[in-house]
Amino acid sequence: MVFYSGHGDRDGAGAFYLLPHDVEPALLLATGVPGSQIKGIVQDITLALTEGLSGKAYVNGDEAIYSNELDAYVSERVKDLSNGEQHPVTVQPGTIRSFPLAKQ
Repeated sequence: MVFYSGHGDRDGAGAFYLLPHDVEPALLLATGVPGSQIKGIVQDITLALTEGLSGKAYVNGDEAIYSNELDAYVSERVKDLSNGEQHPVTVQPGTIRSFPLAKQ
């Protein structure tokens, strides 16, 4: 899931940028975050999630895909899809055990 709370703008050519707090409006290319970059990240994560839930994250033979298995699969797959440029991180409270997400 990606959540962003902030502003955006378009350059003279119509390309969209997310605007961090220290953006220089005259230097969008250098100080903004290109929307195309965000789109690529979201596409890689979405592909990895759908592949994982479709069975590629299934590893331990118990007929279910658990959250920890999906996390491991997505982390590695996104690294592959992004040629090592993206490194997904999952934070889960220690009180939450891995749980089944899908059955085979």
